[in-house]
Amino acid sequence: MRFWLLLVAVTFSLALPALDECHQQLAGVVQQNTFRRERDLASYLQRFPSLRRRLESLNDRSHVLDGGSGETVAMGQYTGIDTPAEQAPEFNSPANVTAVTYTLTEYRREKFQNQPKLNLLSGRFLSDISVRELTDRFGKADVILDFWGVLAYTDHLSEDLQKYIDVAKPGAQIYMVVGPREYDYVSGFGRRKSKSSVFRSTVRTRQGEVITVPDWLRTIPGLHVMESDANLVITIADPSRVRIPRLVLEGADTTVTKPPARFFREA
Repeated sequence: MRFWLLLVAVTFSLALPALDECHQQLAGVVQQNTFRRERDLASYLQRFPSLRRRLESLNDRSHVLDGGSGETVAMGQYTGIDTPAEQAPEFNSPANVTAVTYTLTEYRREKFQNQPKLNLLSGRFLSDISVRELTDRFGKADVILDFWGVLAYTDHLSEDLQKYIDVAKPGAQIYMVVGPREYDYVSGFGRRKSKSSVFRSTVRTRQGEVITVPDWLRTIPGLHVMESDANLVITIADPSRVRIPRLVLEGADTTVTKPPARFFREA
């Protein structure tokens, strides 16, 4: 498997664009805004079976950070600003929410302005938002959500992951969608198809080993990573002791099924 990952990374690198162009292409994928942006609360809870219980344990002094909130439908429903669908539960004492989204319709942006329980940060990448902006209003986060969010698309993976760590309380959890390990398959009609997967993205370690990004997360001291049903739940016992190894982007392939394949190496 490791040999195959190395072969894939080398093969793609032979035809990858120049590095500056890679950064531009990855930013362009987000700016083009062609992916689904209106996921509701029910879809979040269905994707992460343990999330409902975690949210129920929070109170009005807690803080949830959504790092890929899109049109902020799920968090709007969670805080009661929007009406939840019938299949979504209501939370009696929802936490405060910081919602990070690059693109938002003007109607939704106006709706979320000056809301007491929701802090909207739109029009910027997470890398351009300071830790202070993320924590000034509601403090550090108990729960961080990344539903095809920042970690799936960023070209600054180590910096953005460190920012998540820096805004987290002790014991906080990151809920991250990564997609399946086996992302290429043949349909019943014999057609070759692909599924969205962060497992396309790889890291070349200092030892020269090429591993997938989700597997690289497991190597970081201080992170406890549980994988289930194409999702990760990452528990951060003591954020002050977690230092993310710096990664350098070596290339990217934006032609595959979203999210793009990104190729990093440890500096």
